[in-house]
Amino acid sequence: MLALLKKKADTEVLGQADRLLPSINLTAGYDISGDDRFFMASEQGLFVGITMEWSLPDKQESARHKISRINRTRVSLSNSNTRLSLATALTNLYRSIENQQLLIGLGKDENSHIRGYCLG
Repeated sequence: MLALLKKKADTEVLGQADRLLPSINLTAGYDISGDDRFFMASEQGLFVGITMEWSLPDKQESARHKISRINRTRVSLSNSNTRLSLATALTNLYRSIENQQLLIGLGKDENSHIRGYCLG
């Protein structure tokens, strides 16, 4: 779960960064057309195109990118905090179980000592 949260935050940062950078689209193709059944009198064409989109600097997009970077840091710190909390809780639970086992052992020893004393 924590890894998915980190991955989501990373994806958001990359998406916001992508909106700030220019994009280039390349298009290429081949076209054949004709009015005859087997294209005997066909017209052939080859086309190539490039589309470039370069956004003007936008303060809102830049702010969104910075916010997504801050959120990624926040998620990372939250994940670390959650891991430490879980590790502490597990350690405390383990120690509590050890203490209960020790008390049970002491109780059994005392009961056997009392029984031996009363019967003897």
